[in-house]
Amino acid sequence: MKRIVTILVLVLGALILVDGVFIVPYSTDHNILILGNFKFVVKGYISHGVIRINSNTDFANQAAAEGWPGDGTQSSPYMISGYDIDAHRAGNAIYIGNTTVYFVIENCHLHNASHHSDPYFVGVGLTLYNVVNGKIKYNTINSNGWGGIRMYKSSKNIIWNNIFSNNYDGIALYHSNNNTISNNIISDNGFDLYIESSNKNIISKNTISNSYWGIHLIDSNSNVIKSNLISNNTDYGIYIDLNNSYNIIYYNSFYYNHGSEYSYSPSHIQAHDRSSNNYWNSTTGIGNYWLDWADNNNTNDQNHDGIVDWPYKIGNSVGVKDYYPLKSTSLKNVLSHPMNLTAIVGKGYINLTWKPPVYGKNTVTRYQIYRNGVPIKYVSAFQLWYNDTNVTSEKNYSYYVTAVNPNGESIKSNEVNATPLEVSSAPQNSQTTGEDYYTKLAWIISGAIIIGTIIGVAYLLYRRKRKTIVTSKNK
Repeated sequence: MKRIVTILVLVLGALILVDGVFIVPYSTDHNILILGNFKFVVKGYISHGVIRINSNTDFANQAAAEGWPGDGTQSSPYMISGYDIDAHRAGNAIYIGNTTVYFVIENCHLHNASHHSDPYFVGVGLTLYNVVNGKIKYNTINSNGWGGIRMYKSSKNIIWNNIFSNNYDGIALYHSNNNTISNNIISDNGFDLYIESSNKNIISKNTISNSYWGIHLIDSNSNVIKSNLISNNTDYGIYIDLNNSYNIIYYNSFYYNHGSEYSYSPSHIQAHDRSSNNYWNSTTGIGNYWLDWADNNNTNDQNHDGIVDWPYKIGNSVGVKDYYPLKSTSLKNVLSHPMNLTAIVGKGYINLTWKPPVYGKNTVTRYQIYRNGVPIKYVSAFQLWYNDTNVTSEKNYSYYVTAVNPNGESIKSNEVNATPLEVSSAPQNSQTTGEDYYTKLAWIISGAIIIGTIIGVAYLLYRRKRKTIVTSKNK
């Protein structure tokens, strides 16, 4: 087979084009040639025709004929590596369908697919149709008429550390769940990442830039979008359409999307969410970094917890916000809120317990307890509880806790409401009923209620000055 050598050049860390090849930052997995101030990434490809696999048996037969080695693994299926596949305008450079075996596709260049006839010939570099257990890594997938990778009804696949450019879609998922898309450079496509009717996927640590929409979700739920760099997209960095729920978007960095600049403008909000049940921050109190919001003035983090003091409004008509926008792209200066505040009530007291912040917990010097919005007590960083005895029985109180470090005070924890107990009154309406060999005693309990449950109340029964203990469980 003819060997093709592609030289990728890096100049000053910028993305450039050399002889029509899209260049990205080099990886330690490639050979590096240094000439003066220039770094060359040298890849050797073997020219190969298009590959079409449509079952586990088909995969095994082609692997034997081609000499594809293991470690795909379990335990040790197939690896496709080192090919330059020019699809010559066919439907796919590689098509894999209806497989469950483990496989890896790595260090390949997939390009020039364009013929479109759903669902099998879709004009993309790589199609995965009803596939599980695939790992796609270190590939360059560019210049395909419809897409870099399209996944249909596929799950438990990993798309990691690839380059996608100059495709209609960089990566597209349809009815595909529980996949991981991580550490890819997805840039200069029509749409970088498209997710339709796909749930519980993880989208993390990707560079997503220079498209119309960076990420577009339709009818998709419970996906996690975190730690991505999303920049310079013509319209929104993330666009969430109708009928999407429980997607979590946090610790992403947004730069210059939708025409935004350093200064905030309501006409150039960087993301849009037409649904109302998604979360633009984590449960630990971490939102996203928005350049236009974090840097528009120097006084927007007055408590110095690393969180901008005002939520970032997400473009929509349903009031969606990032409630914890980050002041910096780094979490090292972030002090998130204490976690899982709970309250237990008793006679004349309310006992509070909580967990430390997820971010900045090692910097905490003390915790501040608030009752009804007023600070009432500091406790040390090593004390994760407080017993409030300055309370009145049957009066309701509201509490929250903040963490404090040398830089300032965190935002508040979750709030809890609690009502301390009153002393149990005497049993009412006691009655006796004589039976053969025994006497039946009955009474009405006057006990304390916590969230609808009778707490353990004990009673003392006296007969001729001898007492017997009876609990509320065996009365």
